[in-house]
Amino acid sequence: MKIFIYFVLVPIIVVNLNSLAQINPGFVANYPFNESANNGNGNNFTNSLEPDSIVLSGEINGNRFGYSVSTAGDVNGDGFSDVIVGDYQYQGYKGRAYIFYGGLSVDTVADIIMTGESGNNRFGLSVASAGDLNGDGYSDVIVGAPNNDGANDIAGRAYIYFGGVEMDGVVDKTLYGQESYDNFGYSVSTAGDVNNDGYSDVIVGAFQYHNVQGYVFIYYGGASMDSVKDVTFLWIRFNQFGESVSTAEMLMEMDFQM
Repeated sequence: MKIFIYFVLVPIIVVNLNSLAQINPGFVANYPFNESANNGNGNNFTNSLEPDSIVLSGEINGNRFGYSVSTAGDVNGDGFSDVIVGDYQYQGYKGRAYIFYGGLSVDTVADIIMTGESGNNRFGLSVASAGDLNGDGYSDVIVGAPNNDGANDIAGRAYIYFGGVEMDGVVDKTLYGQESYDNFGYSVSTAGDVNNDGYSDVIVGAFQYHNVQGYVFIYYGGASMDSVKDVTFLWIRFNQFGESVSTAEMLMEMDFQM
């Protein structure tokens, strides 16, 4: 599995349905089933657009490196955008996510590696920038693990990692699903600053909740951000509400409680 980064004259985003990122500037294309090593994971790809493009590759054949990709914002504050790539099948579906720093000279070595808690968590199935949740001037990231069964319930979890000059792969905040088989964390995204307090917020979807009714939670950022949901959105049954989430230019003031 490979990720292809293209350097172009102007920033371009959104490639292959579920990917976006820009580095210095450019865009990322994900091919999670690439078979360039003849491992039977997908189609070969020949880069005919830019000869100096960068290819990011997974660690092990047969994994799903590149299933999810996103801009990470500027997590280390060096003035260059970074990218985050998920591989939910790593090591028995424990999953991993990788951050690659941008720069004048971008390499193919992951700078930050984040790993799921245990097998079958599918950590990294969703990845996204979280904006600057704690107001420290660095971008943060959020990673979903919709099959996490820490309580043997597969409720799902989402993990927040704060950026910084010396960012690490240690979880800073953990967000939890509510009921068995919620698949909480199937979708994650920055929500922008929905309450206009100067801190970015995050949004997480759980489309399997209550007979596929689904729900979406918003968590407010802050200098001392917690793991308690601040806003809940629900919909009628069998609609898979929350299968995808994203920030919007404007969000109406709503306060639906579960």
